[in-house]
Amino acid sequence: MHPHLREELARLGLPARPSTLSGATLDRLLAAFEARCAAHDEERRSLEASLGVLYAELARLGDGLRQASEPRLAAERRLLLTVLNAIADGLFVLGADGHVRLANPAAERLLGWSAAELAGTPLFARLLPAEATVPDLAALLAGGGCVQDDEALLLTREGEHLPVAYMLIPFVDETGTPGAVWVFRDVSAQRALTAALSHRASHDPLTGLINRTEFEARLGRLLGDRRGGQRPHALFYLDLDRFKPVNDGAGHVAGDALLRQLALLFGRQLRTSDTLARLGGDEFGVLLEGCPLPQALRIAEKLVAAVTAFRFHWGTQVFELGVSVGVVALDGSCSEVTHALARADAACYAAKDAGRGRVHVFVPGDESRDDGYAGWLERVQHALAEGRLQLLVQAIVPLAAPAATPLHEVLLRIEEHGALLPPGAFLPAAGRGGLGAELDRAVLRRTLARLRGPGPAPAGRYALNLGAATLCDPGFAAFVGAELAAAGVDGTRLCFELPAADALNHWDRACALADALHALGCAVALDDVGGGLPSPVQLAALRLDFLKIDGPLVRGLVGDPLDAAMVGAILQLADALGVATVAEQVETAELLARVRARGFTLAQGHVLEVPRAWA
Repeated sequence: MHPHLREELARLGLPARPSTLSGATLDRLLAAFEARCAAHDEERRSLEASLGVLYAELARLGDGLRQASEPRLAAERRLLLTVLNAIADGLFVLGADGHVRLANPAAERLLGWSAAELAGTPLFARLLPAEATVPDLAALLAGGGCVQDDEALLLTREGEHLPVAYMLIPFVDETGTPGAVWVFRDVSAQRALTAALSHRASHDPLTGLINRTEFEARLGRLLGDRRGGQRPHALFYLDLDRFKPVNDGAGHVAGDALLRQLALLFGRQLRTSDTLARLGGDEFGVLLEGCPLPQALRIAEKLVAAVTAFRFHWGTQVFELGVSVGVVALDGSCSEVTHALARADAACYAAKDAGRGRVHVFVPGDESRDDGYAGWLERVQHALAEGRLQLLVQAIVPLAAPAATPLHEVLLRIEEHGALLPPGAFLPAAGRGGLGAELDRAVLRRTLARLRGPGPAPAGRYALNLGAATLCDPGFAAFVGAELAAAGVDGTRLCFELPAADALNHWDRACALADALHALGCAVALDDVGGGLPSPVQLAALRLDFLKIDGPLVRGLVGDPLDAAMVGAILQLADALGVATVAEQVETAELLARVRARGFTLAQGHVLEVPRAWA
C-alpha cells in the first residue's frame, strides 16, 4: 500500500485493509487522495517557478559581474605586459618543473633566446654554465625565501658568458600552482669598470706596469712566505742614465714616450715569471722569484746591454741612454720590504758611482756609500742648523658654501743663496738620510710660532704634510701635544696630512697616530690618494676629516675617462664615510669647472691661489 494512501486512511479513521471498505467509502477516499496530490503538485509548481526566477536572477547577476570584471582584468593584463616589456632587466616565470612559462623581451634580447626556443627543457640546465651552482628550485618552493647571486654568469645563444646579478623568488598563483620568478640584470659594464679601477689602483698609467704600491705588496708576500723554503730569489733596482737630457731637450712628452718604450724593452729581457714595476720617475724594479744569483746577474747584464744598444728617436733628435742596476739576493737575511728596497737602492747608486751603465750586487757597506745624496744631506743639515727653512701657505678653497674655518696648507722650502729650493730637490735625500722626521718637527715648531704671534693670530686651520719617518715615529703625537701646550695654541688649529702610500704600508701605525692626533683636537687628512686606495674599512678606521685626491688623477677629469671613473668612485666612498674631499693641483679654469661639477668639497691649486710667503 502506498504510504500516502495509508496516511490518508489513518487521517479518515478507516482500517488499512481496502478489501473491507464499501464502494462509497472508496470513492470518498480516492477523491481525498486526488485532492491531496493536487495540492502537492501545486506546491511543487510554485517552488519550481520560484527556483526558475532565482536561477534567472543569478544568471543575470553572473553576466553582469562577468561583463564588469573582464574589462578590468584585461586592463590589468595589458598593464602587466607593458611593465614586463618596458623593464631593462630580464625576467623569466618558471613552473615548478623549472620550465619557462613566460619571458619578457629584455630576457630574450640579453640572451638571444626566444621563450619558445627555451621551452621544453629546464631553464637552469640551458642557461647556467656547467661549473655554476644550480639553485635548488624544489627546496626554494618548499621553504620560501629567495636565492640571490651577484656574481653569476649566464650562457647566451652564441655560447658567450654574460655577467649578471640575479634573484629567484618563489610564488603560488591563484589556482594554487607554485612557480618562481627569475629576474636578472646585465652587470657586464659594472664589472668591466670595477676591473679597470682595480687595475688602475695597482698599475702605472703611463707604462702599464705595476706600480710601487703593488710591487712592495708582492715583495712583502715573497719575503713573508715561509712555504718557499730555501728557494732563491733576487731583487733589482734600475735607474736610467742620461734620462734628464731627454726631458730637458725634447720635453716631457718625449720623456713619457721613452719610458713606455723602455718598459717594453725591459719586459723582453725578463722571464715570464718575473715582476717588472715602475717605481717612480725613471726608476724601475724587478722581482725574480726562484732565481739563483748567477742567473739573476745574467738577466741584469742583458738589461744593461739592451739599453746601451737602444737609441731613442724623437723628431730629428737621437738619444743614447744607459741603466744602472742594483741587485740584492733575497737569501733570508732581509725580511722587511723597506730594508730590501734600501739595499737594492744602495746597490744601484754604487753602480752609478762605479761609472754607470753597469750591475752591482749589494754588499754590506753599500748603504753608507757616498752615492750623490751626501751633498744634499749636508745642505739640508746646514739649512736646519742655520734656520733657512721657509714656509709658504696656499689656501684650500671651499667650492660651495664658505667654510666656517678657513683651511691653508703649509709648504716647506729651503732658502739658499736667495732662491727657494722645491721639496722635490731635497726631501728624497732628507728621507733617505734620516732627516725627514726632523724636518717635520721643525715645520711644526715654525707653524706654531706663526700662530702664537706677535700680533693677531692668523685665522683658520693649517695643514702640515708628514713623511713616512714621522708616520712611524711613536713619539710624534706626544711631541705635538707638548709643542701645542708650550705655544698656547689649540689643537683645532692644525691638520696633519698622512701620505696615502706610506699609510697603506704602515696601516696600524697610521691609525694609532690618527687617533692620538684626534685626541689633541687636530684634524687628519689622507694625502695623495690615487693609485693605492685604502679599503672602506681602513678609511673608516682612520676617522678622516679630509681626503685629498692626487693631482695627476684629478687632472684626468679632463680627457681621461678611466681617471674620471676612479675619481667618481673615490668621491662616492668619501661621501658614504662623511669625509670632505680636496682636489689637488687644480691649475686651469676648465679643470676647476670639472672639479665643481663632480662635487668636490674643496680644491687647491694655482688657479685659486698661488703659494705665498707666510709673513
